[in-house]
Amino acid sequence: MLTAILGFSEIILSQLSPTVPIGKDVDEFRRAALQGAQLTEQLLAFSRRRPRALHLVSLTEITRTSRELLQQLVGERVTIRVTLDDGVWPILADAAHVQQVLVNLAVNARDAMPTGGVVTLRTGTRRLDRPAVLASTTVPAGDYVFLAVGDTGSGMSRHIVAQVFDPFFTTKAAGKGTGLGLATVYGIVQQHGGYIDVESTPSRGAVFTTYFPRADGDLPDVHDEGAEAGSPVGHERVLVVEDDRAVRGFVTSVLTRHGYTVRDAADGREALSVVEGEAAPFDLVLTDIAMPRLDGLELAARLPRRESKVLYMSGNPSWRGAVARIPAGITLLEKPFSSITLLQTVRRMLDGAVE
Repeated sequence: MLTAILGFSEIILSQLSPTVPIGKDVDEFRRAALQGAQLTEQLLAFSRRRPRALHLVSLTEITRTSRELLQQLVGERVTIRVTLDDGVWPILADAAHVQQVLVNLAVNARDAMPTGGVVTLRTGTRRLDRPAVLASTTVPAGDYVFLAVGDTGSGMSRHIVAQVFDPFFTTKAAGKGTGLGLATVYGIVQQHGGYIDVESTPSRGAVFTTYFPRADGDLPDVHDEGAEAGSPVGHERVLVVEDDRAVRGFVTSVLTRHGYTVRDAADGREALSVVEGEAAPFDLVLTDIAMPRLDGLELAARLPRRESKVLYMSGNPSWRGAVARIPAGITLLEKPFSSITLLQTVRRMLDGAVE
């Protein structure tokens, strides 16, 4: 549902002048859909069902590049001070989820300082020769990269600290908070094999420290991704297989508008009929995974060998765990996705940049 709402709103906005009043209305429901997508991400992250795109990343670099965003979120009455270690070890993480940890902790710190204050961000490394018993957790022996987010706010009692990571627990007034912010942080850190500690006393602020295990390997060179910023076009033949009519319409519309020749089908059996009726092969089959009658995985197994490239899409994160049925190394387009993400992924798939 979110894929269709976000997708069609983008299509409408691309055809409207920014000064047209109705454009502002369309942008409002696009923003509402984005909020729905973010809430869904939080719920999935907490329940550990959202698959992660893990790469070697620098916790310091993520913190540095997030500073401007964080300042906008905490407002002018809050000062952000940073002490970042450029020599931190790499960690194996989903950069977007690590940034979400930063955002949630910064917003939590802001809310603890309604009249303003100081948020401190600090990164570094810690080598533990033996388990460390901290204020609210025990960290096993090993090498860790830490991120500490402190505030000069009201602090918390020992009773509140004990519940602070519980889902839906909040000290805010009714309607002022979801109680998912810190629960989401806890879930994300645990997904990455990490630990989180909190130190706080009433009237003396709080410090949340996350520990991510050190990963082997070297950090990739930073490269300019500006070439991917546009909307790539194509001329190839694409078969879109999706049982949801709205999503199928969105994907077909975007690809057609950008030069592709597109056929569509509502499920795997219909897709096989389309393939059999075509003299020339499709350059790419873009298929949903969960569909009635014949799902995307079964469809891929029955496709003629000439249909060599298959790109999967799904809004069900549990498919990532179905290793017995999903081939290793496949590309999965996770819903909800934007038109630019769709176009870039299709282009890279066709160009052989991904398998």
